[in-house]
This record gives sequence, structure tokens and C-alpha cells, in this order.
Amino acid sequence: MNIFIKTNESLQKHCEQMWKQPFIAIDTEFIANNSSYYPDLSLIQIAYACPDKENLHKIEDASSVISSSNKDLIIVLIDAKAGLNMNFLKEILENKQIIKVIHACQHDHLALKFNMKCQMQGIFDTQIARAFISEHRMISYRALVEHYCGIKLDKNQQMSDWLKRPLDRRQLDYAANDVNYLYKIYPIIFEEIKQRNYGKWVEEEVQNSIIEIEDNKNKIEKIFMNILFKEAPDLDNQKMAPYLMRLIKLREDIAQQNNIGRQNIISDKNLQNIVYCIIEEKNKIPVSILRINASFNLGSEKIKEIMSEINEYEVNEYKKIKKEMLKYYDTSHFARNLINLLNQVSQETGISADLIVNNAELRHITSIDQCDKLKHGWRYEVFGKKAKEIISQ
Repeated sequence: MNIFIKTNESLQKHCEQMWKQPFIAIDTEFIANNSSYYPDLSLIQIAYACPDKENLHKIEDASSVISSSNKDLIIVLIDAKAGLNMNFLKEILENKQIIKVIHACQHDHLALKFNMKCQMQGIFDTQIARAFISEHRMISYRALVEHYCGIKLDKNQQMSDWLKRPLDRRQLDYAANDVNYLYKIYPIIFEEIKQRNYGKWVEEEVQNSIIEIEDNKNKIEKIFMNILFKEAPDLDNQKMAPYLMRLIKLREDIAQQNNIGRQNIISDKNLQNIVYCIIEEKNKIPVSILRINASFNLGSEKIKEIMSEINEYEVNEYKKIKKEMLKYYDTSHFARNLINLLNQVSQETGISADLIVNNAELRHITSIDQCDKLKHGWRYEVFGKKAKEIISQ
């Protein structure tokens, strides 16, 4: 039974039923584009086992029922734009005892965290789980459903306008299917993971993925390295690069605080132009390369003032990052042996080689200490320990 939730009373009734469940399947629909920093949440879909088929009318008014074809499963489609009191749902999502089955959880997690101030707990990510028992690192939901259920899903509505109201029937049916099959797949894939004794590793990797998507320092360094090594290699010197890092941090702070897309504040290209102006000691940064809203109080003089605060610590931070990147871009003579080891480990464990460590990272490793994710946890156990022996020979 598919139900569209538009009232607090209806949401509360269903949340009361969810509290009785060992697991629920969840997905979200949102819009993510350059105009905002965080995803704009539109819809939350949740599937749970029907508690009492004979008394469904006590749970939901017939006017909210979209489809009653599936009597074994209740799928609620919660309108995130209806101004509902989400505290009922937030308590469930933050409860570790109720497993939340999600496919590719990172962006759903961000959408819920920003829009509901919710830190979801008890996540079982089917994409991550599948990577532990197959060669696919990032299997799509469509491929997952086809593998386990033999059904080819229609994904035509995936890129439709989820912020428009009312949502049409095709969108609601599409959204319901995203959790319908997810709920049915979970017991099967859970059992496969259990048989191989990979449960703790899956939990660990889910937490790694959440930490990765939330790690602000990691985001800033990735942007910095992309500009420095791909777009503006001539900025690569001790004098100029710390200014670039400072500007990237400044832009990221403004983007997060105001929920505005990075490029709508200052483009990557204009970050470089501002650094050139500062280094060449021009009197004024041209207005044409400043796209910062006046309300941020960040005109050219303010930016130059901030840039003048570059200190020795930041210069040393840049040196550290640069040193690591030079190591990364050097070709490691251990690469062939490490790739052979990776393929061997993948075959022996059944875990996707790309989940353990991708080839791009592997080709430039000269020390396990260079690659944080190989230094501890399940990756160290299955691969890092053996790789360390090869490198130390």
C-alpha cells in the first residue's frame, strides 16, 4: 500500500508503527545543483512491513492511499515541503536499533542532515554491502534490483522536477519503487554478508562513507589540488598557493553558512585571478572578477585584508600538502606488485578491488602511511598488512 503523507496526524500514526519494526527501507528525492550548497529535500520514502492487514483503515485514511495493490508492505511518501513536524520521524532515524536500509547513503544522509537537522544512525547501505560480495564498487540501484529481483526499473522520473507541487502520479510511483524492492532485497543481501562474516566491515565502511562526505578539510584539499595541479599549475609555488588555499576556505565557509553554491560566490577561475592580483600587488581587485554578494561584506579591500593574514602555519600546511601530492604524482615502482596483490585479495575475499583501493591511488603508493584508509580497519586487515610487506622489501 502506497500512502502520500501530508498531515502531522498521518505521519505520527505511521511513525508509531515504524517503532515496532526491526528495519525500514528509506530513500529521498531532492534537488542538488549549483545554486545551493546543500541538497533541497523534496520527498522521503519509507517502506515497512504491514502490521495488521485487517485493520489498515485505522492507520490511514483512504483519501491518502495512492495504491493498495501491495498488502504486505506499507510505503509512505512524506512530503518534505508540506511543513510537517518531522520530529516524529527524526527520532526513528536517529535510533540505532531500527536498521535503515538505503542504497548509496551519502547524499541522502546530507539531505536529511541539513533539512531535518538529523544525524541518521543504524544505516545498512546496499551499494556498499554489494561491493563486499561482487566486483562492482558502485552498483546502481537499477542494476541491484535487476540482479536480485529480475526486474528492470524505469528510471525516467529520476531527473524530473521534484520541487514542483503537486507531484504527479508517475513521480510518486517511481519514488515508491525505490524503497519497494529495497525492502525485499535487504534480507537476501544481509544473509550473504552474514555468511561471509563481513557484517562489521560493512558497518565500518558505511561510517567511512559518512565521514568522507562530511569532511570539510577533505573537500577543501580536493578543490585546492584540482586547481593547483590541473587548472593553474603556475600557481604552484610557496608564495602563491597559500593564498589560494585561504580563498578556497573562505569561499567554502560562505557557501556553507549561506547555503549557496561555490561557483555562485566566486568561480574557480576567479579565485586564481584574485590570487594573481594580490601577488602582483595591484591596487584593486577588478569588480569584474568579484561575484560575492555585497551582503557578505567581502569587497576587494576586505579580501586583501584577509589575505594579508597569511601566516607561517598556512605556508607550512601548503608545503605538507604539496609534499604528499608530489609523492602521489610520482610513479611507484611497487605498483605492479601491489596491483597483482590487490587482484589476488579481491579474488580470495570476493570484495570489489576498487572498494579496497583504486588503481589510481595504488600506482603512487610508496608507503602505507601515504594512504590513510589502508592504515587501519578492514582494509588494513585484508590488504594493507600484505602491501606493507611488499613495500618494505
